[in-house]
This record gives sequence, structure tokens and C-alpha cells, in this order.
Amino acid sequence: GHDVKNLIKLRQQTPNSVPPERIELIARQMLDAVVHLHHRVPPVIHRDIKP
Repeated sequence: GHDVKNLIKLRQQTPNSVPPERIELIARQMLDAVVHLHHRVPPVIHRDIKP
């Protein structure tokens, strides 16, 4: 597999290399993880989320 940073680079180099559906799935999974962390007791605080 690839990490998000490498997928972004691959997409920039070859625009059709990563299907939009795959990008959407990854983004949704990342957002689900952030929501989960925010709902913990006590909530998990993060600073910067970057690829």
C-alpha cells in the first residue's frame, strides 16, 4: 500500500493514477478517525493533520 503523501505525489505526476473514488474513501476514513478521537473521554487533541 501507499501512504497519503505518496498517493498525492503519484496523483500529481500521473493525474489518472488514483481513482477519485479511492481518494474519497481515504478522506472519509481519515475524517471518521478524527471524529472518533474527538468523541473520546477525554478527547484526543491534535495539532496539525498533514499527509
